[in-house]
Amino acid sequence: MKSRARLFLISTITVAGLALSAWTLVAAQSAGDQIVKTEFAKLNHQQVPNLPGISNTFITGAFDKSGMYAAHGRMEKGSKFLPHSHPDIRFSVVTSGTMHLGQGETFDESNLVAYPTGTMAVTPANTPHYMFAKDGDVTILELGSGPSGTKFTKK
Repeated sequence: MKSRARLFLISTITVAGLALSAWTLVAAQSAGDQIVKTEFAKLNHQQVPNLPGISNTFITGAFDKSGMYAAHGRMEKGSKFLPHSHPDIRFSVVTSGTMHLGQGETFDESNLVAYPTGTMAVTPANTPHYMFAKDGDVTILELGSGPSGTKFTKK
């Protein structure tokens, strides 16, 4: 691996670790002195407007609020989340299925990378990307810091 690419990878992993540590601290403080148990299978997901087959719910925080958030999303087999970006860095942990993720302003199936259960994608702020539940249903835990949002590309 080239030294520049290796340095970038190490930097990305370090930033991801620090962000997740900060999120853990914020979540622990907001929970008071009680451990909060969350069972993904029991969450009440809501359909995302204008995105057929895609639903989500917040475990803590919200996209439109300041501070850390954790959202759990579902994509039904065949559903696509067309090219978009977010103003914050996103940590997307695949909790079931295989998420296919591509980078760019135009949906291009040949550029998709498979992220199976147990993998995490770190998407930098303002980076156009897209997702496809190509092989089956997918669930994802997304972590970030709000206020956030989704800006779709015009292509």
